[in-house]
Amino acid sequence: MKPLRRTFVAACLAASFVAVGPTVASAQVPGEGAAGPAPVQEGPQAPDSWGTTSLSMLNLNAFAFETFSGTAVHNADITAGRYMVSGNNCFEAPLSLPTGAIIDHLQLDACDGGAGDFSASLYVCPSTSGPCARFFLMQTTGTPGCVALDSPTGSVVVSNINSTAFVEACTGATGPTNTLHSVRVFYRLQVSPAPATATFPLDVPTTHPFFKFVEAMAASGLTGGCGAGSFCPDQPVTRGQLSVFLASALGLHFPN
Repeated sequence: MKPLRRTFVAACLAASFVAVGPTVASAQVPGEGAAGPAPVQEGPQAPDSWGTTSLSMLNLNAFAFETFSGTAVHNADITAGRYMVSGNNCFEAPLSLPTGAIIDHLQLDACDGGAGDFSASLYVCPSTSGPCARFFLMQTTGTPGCVALDSPTGSVVVSNINSTAFVEACTGATGPTNTLHSVRVFYRLQVSPAPATATFPLDVPTTHPFFKFVEAMAASGLTGGCGAGSFCPDQPVTRGQLSVFLASALGLHFPN
């Protein structure tokens, strides 16, 4: 098997993971990884996927939501989801996604008894002060029946440092025939933007075609390069070096 080149490995690993946070101690080696899984198929059974082009899904089921206004109880039958039993109920669930993830759209899964509309949307609130912004609003028509309703698509970037996000589901209906089952959040990952200065200026300057990907790995603590100011982008990567990259990027941990 031919050895992998360091710049190729860097581009693959950086394209699979979001690079955030300060640099941590790492091995003095560079590198990157393997091909990602097939693109996710959207819908109720959509699996998780990874990468910067395929969609992943976070499923917030009814029991992830807490009452924000009005009153509500869980149905005794867990398969029926959560009842909304009084007018103008709103439920909220915190959104936990990696910083830098791009939210593409939401999908509301609910059963409407016809007495009022269901709606769901995403709110992003500044960490300091200021009003929250609302995205991906979708609403049923009030016609009786169960729906899996998709919101319009968008590109809301998650920032857990500067803001917090939550999903809200509301109904103006009354009675136990109106149930919220889940809100699905479809998103994709992205590589961190390139910084203004180079960590390895001797051989990966800001003009290098792999600069952005090498910097994403360095910021994530996956590589410390091959020497002071050098990344050695044209040197091959051994199996031992590749194991450092993959184990660190995946956070592989097994109890003794």
